[in-house]
Amino acid sequence: MIGEIHRACTHCLYSNDVEIMELHRSDSHTEQTQTPMRLKMIVNLLQRQLERRAELLCMSRNQSLPAELGKSSFEPIEHGVQFILCHYKLDSTRCDYESLVAKIVWEEASKQWALYAYDQQKAQSEAWIPYPFLARSEDLTAIIREVEKDPKAYFWV
Repeated sequence: MIGEIHRACTHCLYSNDVEIMELHRSDSHTEQTQTPMRLKMIVNLLQRQLERRAELLCMSRNQSLPAELGKSSFEPIEHGVQFILCHYKLDSTRCDYESLVAKIVWEEASKQWALYAYDQQKAQSEAWIPYPFLARSEDLTAIIREVEKDPKAYFWV
């Protein structure tokens, strides 16, 4: 059937340490018309992978910190996620206000993950600045680890 996706035509691509499956269409379209479909599938898989890792990162950070120090959260954005620190008043169970902390974005042109820090002093102009210690990497694990552990006390302060 034209346009049918065959599981037998599956090839593996590797992005970071997670296997991503690329499915070929069996119709007679040229390589140029197939590229946007494959690219969209890959980007969607990368987005799901990133969101799952962000969820695990937030769960891990929130288990070991009291609410008074803030709780980690994230929200999906186009081709990435942004991390948020929820601030609580003493003896409160509701978030009083939120601060943007970090952003991870897949950059298709360079085929790398980009890590940005939020700079409140530049909030009126371009508030997202490249993280100076690891601005880009092909390794999502390294980027996630940097946000989670925050070894330079750059994000979660």
